[in-house]
Amino acid sequence: MFYTITSTLPEFHGGRTKALLKRIMFMEANFDESHIILTTNYNPNYPLVLERFKDRKILSHQTKVLNIYEWYTNGENFCFPHSKFRKKKIYNKTPVHINGLTHQSNKKDANIIRYYKEDQYVLYRKYYDVNSEILQFEDFMLPSQKHKAERREYNEYGYLHRIIMYDKKKNTKLSERLYNQDGQIYCVRHFTNNKVSHIALYKNNTIVHTFDNEGDFFTYFYENVIEDDAIVFNDARLLDDAILNVKKSLKNVFVIHSSHKTIDGNIKGRYRLLYNRAEEIDQIVVLTPHQKEEMMEDFGISGTRLTVIPHFSTIYEVQENDRYPKFLYLGRIDENKQVSHILQAFKRYKDAGYDYGLNIYGYGDPQDIKNMKNEISNLNLHKHVKFHGKTDEPETIFRQHAASILASQFEGFALSVMESVNNGCPVLAYDIRYGPRDLIVEGENGHLVESQNIEDLAEKMKRITEYPITDVKLDGRFSTEQAKKNYKALIEKLVQ
Repeated sequence: MFYTITSTLPEFHGGRTKALLKRIMFMEANFDESHIILTTNYNPNYPLVLERFKDRKILSHQTKVLNIYEWYTNGENFCFPHSKFRKKKIYNKTPVHINGLTHQSNKKDANIIRYYKEDQYVLYRKYYDVNSEILQFEDFMLPSQKHKAERREYNEYGYLHRIIMYDKKKNTKLSERLYNQDGQIYCVRHFTNNKVSHIALYKNNTIVHTFDNEGDFFTYFYENVIEDDAIVFNDARLLDDAILNVKKSLKNVFVIHSSHKTIDGNIKGRYRLLYNRAEEIDQIVVLTPHQKEEMMEDFGISGTRLTVIPHFSTIYEVQENDRYPKFLYLGRIDENKQVSHILQAFKRYKDAGYDYGLNIYGYGDPQDIKNMKNEISNLNLHKHVKFHGKTDEPETIFRQHAASILASQFEGFALSVMESVNNGCPVLAYDIRYGPRDLIVEGENGHLVESQNIEDLAEKMKRITEYPITDVKLDGRFSTEQAKKNYKALIEKLVQ
């Protein structure tokens, strides 16, 4: 039996979740073992998210996914009223109008409504869809403050699932109460400085278990659901202690998706457990030989405990069609990805008289996206840079562009570089930890750029414009055939 433990399976996700879902589907197709994914975050809409994963063909129908709160409630946290005929879900509607209050819709988003009692702001509501009257959450405002005292959250069918209480002075979480389909509390989480400080589990309105932290709760979950002698792939550093504290005979495989070092070369705090408890981990899987070498040196881990298994793909034969005379960034918009470096380099490129444009596809925190748009405007690039939002067709997008760009501070592998090359799109990438130097052959499928050097990035933009790179292909080391050999060797090592 194979298990994968992860903190979350967000509907719109980055490289880590994408990689673990792909690994699971690959192993199901190539090894005669069932697979269970265990998640630990709170998401009342998981059944809908998983159905959409299946529709997108990134999760198979045979893969079982079990959330910690679903397990504890025997699925009651996900069960809500349905019709006797055809078992259709019954939606719980919340009318916009409230007697005794006036309301005002947000001009930019009609799903947001503010309520007033005379001149006093008392309630904020956001609907999934105001026309269907399905409420997403509502904030009850303090009369003397500008922030909320209480938030009530509703699932996609409109039923209450959580109430959050806030400190009236600090506006930080005090507690969360989680409710099942019958409106009964099944879990209360208390917070100190927005971090979980105590958890109480309820049955029939009576406390039956308490935990001093989330890690102990996670360990309790794993001990109850994971079989003895199972192979467990752990993709989230948040869960390292919790799984190692399980008092069962397990084969623990820690999968590293990112650099264990900061941009300055210091060890990141969340990776220090690998140093302290390395002997308890059966195998640590890294994505590049470069990271394996550095982890052996940094943590004193034996090479026999470290296995290199890079990301993989079916290798495409891409027809060389006309491409847009444009650069491409496709990925998350956040501090680590440093889209600002791309914009600053592109500004220098345009000021030098070159013609290419720049397309940006991605998603991120609204504030990060706002900052990016402001920088585009401040650099006077609005005529040459276009932001398209997220895409579900990255392969098509890569095949349309002259070159893609990666300017991150660090990566575990730089999955987007592999995807770009595999779709015939050369890459300009900072030579960072880890990935680009393993994927890019200078002048054949792209150019390495001195890490954090915006001027060098601008120069490489000029070079690839003057001397386009064509006939770009992915090396066989990253093929599905090689991946099957890699995982077979890993499993044999674990069960011997």
